[in-house]
Parts: sequence; structure tokens; C-alpha cells
Amino acid sequence: MVLPDFAASVFEGEAELGLVIGKPTSRVSAANAMDHVFGYINFIDGSARGVVPPTNVFYQMKSRATFAPIGPIW
Repeated sequence: MVLPDFAASVFEGEAELGLVIGKPTSRVSAANAMDHVFGYINFIDGSARGVVPPTNVFYQMKSRATFAPIGPIW
């Protein structure tokens, strides 16, 4: 993650598990959900907490270009 040059109280990366969906999927029951999962991948969910403006916090926190690194780059 490349940290942006704006004020934030905390920059954090949260390790998460991403699912790779292997076929077209819509309105799948919970019982059949795993039939559509192709595999798993490590995922880092980046956040910048405490940024302004307060009216656009979700975009400011979560939508930076390098805040969701995933998988190998080929």
C-alpha cells in the first residue's frame, strides 16, 4: 500500500480472505453457495481512518489506488 499525502489519524491494512467465484452466479441459496466458489486468495483491505471531509468518508477511507493489493502481478 502506498500511503497518500493527506491527514488521517490511522492507516491500516486488514488481512482478509477473498473468494474467487468460478462461474456466473445470481440468487444462489446458502446451501449451494460453495458450488460457485473456484478458490481462495489472500486480500489486504486498506483503510485511512479519520480523514476529511466528513460527508465523503467512505470514499476517502477505502478507495485509494493502492488500498486493495491482491494476488501476484504478472
